[in-house]
Amino acid sequence: MPFIDTDHVGGAKIGGYSVADIVGLVMLALAAGVTGGMMTMGGGVLQVAGMMVFFGYGMYLIRPVVFLTNVVVYGAASLRNDKAQLVQWDKVKPLIPWGIAGVILGYFIGNAIGDSVVGILLGLFALIMAGKAVMEILQPNAGEETAESISAAEAEDEMDELMALADGTSRPKASGLALPEGHARSAVLGLPMGLFSGILGISGGVIEVPLQRYVGRISLQNAIANSSVLVFWASVAGSVVAFLHGSSTGLIHWEAPVTLALVMIPGAYVGGIIGARLMRVLPVRVLKGVYAATMAAIALKMLTSV
Repeated sequence: MPFIDTDHVGGAKIGGYSVADIVGLVMLALAAGVTGGMMTMGGGVLQVAGMMVFFGYGMYLIRPVVFLTNVVVYGAASLRNDKAQLVQWDKVKPLIPWGIAGVILGYFIGNAIGDSVVGILLGLFALIMAGKAVMEILQPNAGEETAESISAAEAEDEMDELMALADGTSRPKASGLALPEGHARSAVLGLPMGLFSGILGISGGVIEVPLQRYVGRISLQNAIANSSVLVFWASVAGSVVAFLHGSSTGLIHWEAPVTLALVMIPGAYVGGIIGARLMRVLPVRVLKGVYAATMAAIALKMLTSV
């Protein structure tokens, strides 16, 4: 008999996972954080697709991991945005119940359609985002400024518009959809984010920010701040549902998603900081080119592996 049973050693493990898997998950979380920090979207798509393709995890495990990660990351972002007085609580509070309802409904829809269909949807979603980035790159003067200067220019335009309104010399912009106040408006602004988050396991910010911006017709900074609050509460609800349903049905043990989330949260946080700094110094064309290539690679992998 050999001195070491090589069939059962399997190398060093941390929390039941090999060191190689741990390092790989940290790198994946870092890359997802950088992607999300650079473009304020797409990080969740990279995280979910990477866990499916490179580690072979199913959505029953991926969803609670992503939800837990979002609770910490977007919770911290919500606190920062609230401290900076960017969160419009009067507009956010009516949307929270719809976001929670959406993520719960989306969770069970995602389970019903299965991982293979979710993979196709992720691939199509990434393809659409890649195409959008390419179209923006092809626009005139798309790469002559940094993201920071563009944001400053947008803020200046909005300030000019507000001053004109105050003087009575202009009317508000009519861009976007004019929706009546009430439950219908709250549903349109809150439900889609929750549905996409529940089905695909992504944060949903890539859906919510444009809704806030063009349907809610608010500034970009407020849209991002409001979205961070909605994503946080939807992720809290998603975590509770995913843990209760997964544990009660025997699909997961609660230790597994908690361990993976603890591994990925630091990488996602650090990656977000790095991505935000890159956004301030790199030309927009470069940022969007990297983003488009990343989303195109995800789409190719997801659509050809099913």
